[in-house]
Amino acid sequence: MSQEFAEYNLAKGAYASFDAITLKEFIKERLTETSIFTDQNYEGSNLAAITDIFAFAYHILLFYYNQTASESLFDQAELYENMNKIVKAIGYKPTGPRTSIVTFTATADNTLPIDTYTIKRYSNVNINGYTYTFTKDATFEKTITEEESLTDFAENNLVYQGSTIEYPDYTAIGEDNEIITLIFDSTEEEESYIDFDNIDVYVRDVATGEWSQWEEVDTLFLSSSTDKVFDKRVNENGRYELKFGDNVNGKGLQPGDIVSIFYLLSNGEEGILDQNLLSQASSINQYNSTRFSELEPYLYEEDIVFLTPNISSSLTLNNPIPSTDISTYEDVSSIKNLAPKLFTAQNRAVTISDYNSFIQKNFSNVLQSFKVVSNDSYLNQYVDYFYKIGLERPNDNTNVLTNQLLYADACDFNNIYVFTVPKVGAILNETSPNVIPISQKNAIHSKLQEVKMISNEIVISDPIYMAFDFGVDIITSEPRLLSEIRDNVTLEIEIDPQSRVSKEDTKNLALSIIKDYFKVTNNELGQIIDLSLLTRPILSIEGVISINTNYTYKGKQYTTPGFSFVIWNPQYPEDDITITTQTKPLEYFKFPFLYEESKLASKVKVISK
Repeated sequence: MSQEFAEYNLAKGAYASFDAITLKEFIKERLTETSIFTDQNYEGSNLAAITDIFAFAYHILLFYYNQTASESLFDQAELYENMNKIVKAIGYKPTGPRTSIVTFTATADNTLPIDTYTIKRYSNVNINGYTYTFTKDATFEKTITEEESLTDFAENNLVYQGSTIEYPDYTAIGEDNEIITLIFDSTEEEESYIDFDNIDVYVRDVATGEWSQWEEVDTLFLSSSTDKVFDKRVNENGRYELKFGDNVNGKGLQPGDIVSIFYLLSNGEEGILDQNLLSQASSINQYNSTRFSELEPYLYEEDIVFLTPNISSSLTLNNPIPSTDISTYEDVSSIKNLAPKLFTAQNRAVTISDYNSFIQKNFSNVLQSFKVVSNDSYLNQYVDYFYKIGLERPNDNTNVLTNQLLYADACDFNNIYVFTVPKVGAILNETSPNVIPISQKNAIHSKLQEVKMISNEIVISDPIYMAFDFGVDIITSEPRLLSEIRDNVTLEIEIDPQSRVSKEDTKNLALSIIKDYFKVTNNELGQIIDLSLLTRPILSIEGVISINTNYTYKGKQYTTPGFSFVIWNPQYPEDDITITTQTKPLEYFKFPFLYEESKLASKVKVISK
């Protein structure tokens, strides 16, 4: 074998790096060396055409070799296309892109008469040229003549960024498990995409001429022969494939059936909505089209009162927190992590691991962090925490009581508790962070209902946000209040007088490191607070000599080397408070945040001696 490589002057393994051009040049060189043929050097000659055919044919063969040689196994595949095909064999469906979601509050003024109103699906509001859509029918009741806050309506509905688009009608050919592939050309608007969670399918029966909505299911295998359902999957090319039944598992399409598909077209990051902008919408616009008008008699009862554009100005919507971030196609690392777990779970949530995998797959665009715990862990740690800080009953805490009333029944031993931290909007207020809105809690709860064991009850719970600020522990003859611990504390950073980095730049770099460490997206429930991860990067700033936390109390200065933080629960600041200068693990239900971050700059001093 070594003699062959020497003869052809090739490095071992060089065959895998050939492309068509280098292969063509190699053929020309070999032919020229023999001095028998010369036409290969002239483009357009017959021999040159033959060398082109061989070179490009082998180029294609080598491409497939490289693709399949290392991408045929689950643990080795790195390309999305190959991983997508591999997990299809076990029924795993990679997640497509998701648009931003808006939670809102709603108020009806005194001009709206008492009645029950329905906002038709696909109705929308327009803000700064972007559309935000009710993807499902939304109903609310006006019960008084005066202005009324529509709490139930807001807590049970969400608005999605994007416009409703009708896909061209498809006429079924009637084959078993017929597949419709949605082909959306995103070249015109590079940021636009079809939202993964909002694709609706309607079918007109060729025999009766009647329309009906077909529901999406996770698998057709569990459907009966008459169920009007379809299965959705993102294929290896990023296209949506809608598969219908075969009259054994799911009702099949008959030759001549008309399939009408409505999908939500998102504007991507450009459509993310800042807080309090939803109130700019002057009215709610009803969706109108020839096809939807044809569908309406089959979707609504005759006595339904719809919220028309004329009276929709009586309804005011607002979003107290920004909309959620968007998410893109599920990547290979996520598929590798979740596919085996969800395959083992078989579309059921039984163990804690099952719940974790299911929530991670379906709500990673909404949740920054979450913890799923059993009733034992809930009682032994979370409930016990409230007893330890002095509450006679944990239900005296507003968040605990609200979540129990919303989701728990009289029997609690079978509860599964899901603690959640929102990805967006958690730390809008520097002193009292926000929990996830009830409308998003309800969406998570509803989705989990589909896979949970029938004997379990899911309770979506709120975390305890733990505030962090500079604070020094000293021995005194009298107890100190939290304000006394936090007041007159500075972080002192000493730099070399000869440092080329200015004091202002050093301060800004240090502030950036501290703020980044406590950034919501860098933390999780049960976080281990390791102060060395703060100390090392600041000491690495050019010219920095030392870090000290200084505290002035009754005219005397106390110094603690390195960082010293006071940690407390803003709801019970005098009952749960500690001071630490080293690694501090938090309980699974606690989440850290930097208290009054905007004032941090005034507490950091840079000196040189």
